[in-house]
Amino acid sequence: RVYILDASEQVIIENCEECEIVVAACCSTTFVRQSKNCKLWVAAKQMYMIGCSNITVKHFCVIPPNIEKCTDIVFGVFNVRFPRAFEAWTRAGLLSEKNKCIKHYRKVYDADAESGKKHFTIERFVRSDDTTSCSSFGTL
Repeated sequence: RVYILDASEQVIIENCEECEIVVAACCSTTFVRQSKNCKLWVAAKQMYMIGCSNITVKHFCVIPPNIEKCTDIVFGVFNVRFPRAFEAWTRAGLLSEKNKCIKHYRKVYDADAESGKKHFTIERFVRSDDTTSCSSFGTL
């Protein structure tokens, strides 16, 4: 398990298997490459996934996520809470963009869409208090 709970300029997640990763406030781009069987929570300006499989991503992205050469990706709404989240998101410039993120949670750009296969699904959003506290992941 990896937790990045402060504003970061850029995040690269590469060659991960069976991981749970929280990227709570990325000012620019989060890249996910060659990873599989993971659960991710990503709050970022944008996210690119390349060569990934069987990943669930709960995201809050200003620009809709991009996937390329990926299979079995499930997208949902970012639902992690942690101390000082407001400050981290403010420093990353995400709060001023929240309306765009809410509109984009169902949008994904699939670079391989012309292949005729569906490479991702989107979880149905149900407004509730169903949030995950980072403390439920273990000791921070």
